[in-house]
Amino acid sequence: IKNQNLTRARDYLQKNGVKAEYVEAEGPAGDAILETARAQKANLIVMGGYGKSPLINVAIGSTVDQMMREFEKPILICR
Repeated sequence: IKNQNLTRARDYLQKNGVKAEYVEAEGPAGDAILETARAQKANLIVMGGYGKSPLINVAIGSTVDQMMREFEKPILICR
């Protein structure tokens, strides 16, 4: 599934003319995103919004919540 998601993301971005670097990492998504953003000295993270219901996100947390708590720079959340 992981490789399928990366392939789908790459195909979508290329189809829409977006140039990007692609990183495949192990472990929790939030940790991998933060580590990569900091290593690349990113000044903005663009990410999708909540995938689960807001109630579930409140109960168990989400990657979006982790990014908002831990990333020091702007985050654009698309829904």
